[in-house]
Amino acid sequence: MSGFFKGRHRENERSQKNIEEDHRNFLYKEFVRFLSYYKPMFFVMENVDNLANKKETFSKICQELSSGIGQEFGDYPGYKLDSQILDASNFGVPQKRMRLFIIGVRADLEIEPIFLVKLLQKQVSVGEAIGDLPEKEAISMPLRQKSSGPKQIDSECPYAGDAQSEYQKRMRKKIKDNSGVWNHLCRSHNEKDLIVFKILKPGEKYRDLKKYEDLPADTMRYRFDIFDDKYKRLKWDEPSWTLTAHMKKDG
Repeated sequence: MSGFFKGRHRENERSQKNIEEDHRNFLYKEFVRFLSYYKPMFFVMENVDNLANKKETFSKICQELSSGIGQEFGDYPGYKLDSQILDASNFGVPQKRMRLFIIGVRADLEIEPIFLVKLLQKQVSVGEAIGDLPEKEAISMPLRQKSSGPKQIDSECPYAGDAQSEYQKRMRKKIKDNSGVWNHLCRSHNEKDLIVFKILKPGEKYRDLKKYEDLPADTMRYRFDIFDDKYKRLKWDEPSWTLTAHMKKDG
């Protein structure tokens, strides 16, 4: 089960609401209800890594996963727990994505919950993942027209060449000979964004623009001391970073 706890959010008045007022922070109780009903021998739960930093909340969730919640969900078998924060890039995913995993073993089995973690010797880089995809040109349009701009139609695109990495070969394993790639689209950008992306060097982000003295003043849309997760340019020889929740705008 994932997504039952809110991740990081902006420090403004709306985000200061009492945690008790947001029902999303209590979806884990439904997970406990399912455990009480099905009584599985094992379970795996996954969520945002920031949950582990919420000591009081995380402790309460673990307690209820372990012992149940009163009698409202019926007889509870009880579970022994273990938890770890894992990075997806250590398991073959070309993206650094930190997630909290909780595993549970039913108490009557007398088995200890143990993470059998086998890390890869080498992470998959952006280039190794997408280096064989055909180039795309972004649609340029004014910012206010982006939501009403032309919709791109998905179609099969021929690969740029032969697969060069083990990851690329694995991604093509189930396709037929001479077939291409689907879902390869390039989102639209306004002209200011395109200027910014051309200026940024691999690995740089919006805050790094302050060192470029020749940056046109009208391209600056934010202050440099806010929004650390905007306008990041990927490094070709490293895994991608995690996509932000607001990628439909400027992530």
